[in-house]
Amino acid sequence: MEVSVTDPDGDLQRVYLNLSSLKENLTLELRDDGAGADKTASDGIWSGYLTVPEGVEPGEYTCYVVAVDSYGESIELPFTLEVKEAEKTGGLAPSLFIWLALAFISVILAFSVLRGSRKKSAEGVPPAPQNPPAFVPVSTESSPPVFQPVR
Repeated sequence: MEVSVTDPDGDLQRVYLNLSSLKENLTLELRDDGAGADKTASDGIWSGYLTVPEGVEPGEYTCYVVAVDSYGESIELPFTLEVKEAEKTGGLAPSLFIWLALAFISVILAFSVLRGSRKKSAEGVPPAPQNPPAFVPVSTESSPPVFQPVR
């Protein structure tokens, strides 16, 4: 899975998937350090490998992409995760594959407008730009799906 995330303040610290609808307290940390599933460090594309836990029934599940900045402020992008049962091949037991379909073509999510003036003005730094981060799918048919910010 790959998600392109930007923060107007440039202080993005963590991006993860909240998959609690699949299994209680299940999250997937995404990386932007060039390791694991991430191809290039610090390019704004956060990546991770997603495996469906055993016992998850085929169906549609609402999950979230969550981005957190250095102040602990967070934004969420809901998406629909569709779990399908694969066809049997070579006598192997059926396995589950994931297909990601976005619930919304474009969802705009903003950090708190007050955060910039409340926290940064106290440090003598001008308030953060009021440009909220946004996400748009590049493709819902590719594997893995890719999200890009709206400009």
